[in-house]
Amino acid sequence: MNDESPSKRRLPRLGCFGWGFVILALPLLFAVVALLIWSNGVSRDVQAKLAQIRAAGEPVTADDLADAYRLPPNRPDETRFWLTANDPGDLTFEVKRDRKKIDE
Repeated sequence: MNDESPSKRRLPRLGCFGWGFVILALPLLFAVVALLIWSNGVSRDVQAKLAQIRAAGEPVTADDLADAYRLPPNRPDETRFWLTANDPGDLTFEVKRDRKKIDE
């Protein structure tokens, strides 16, 4: 007669390291599954928000933003004039000149 009846079966012998691995791997597995479920929900929320922004006609991507600020045809680009006018080098000169007046 076989000594291993169903009532006397034991868990497989994994040893100390085997059970340690199982104890550490199960919570990690649950955490990964929870993270995947959560990120899927967040992804759906982000896609819904982006759809609302697109429906409002606002730019969503860098290309959309570039198109939104594109110059109209037959209009000159005045960017360099603004950059020259707002050059911080001129401001530094003014501060130094004014400081000399105060020190004198």
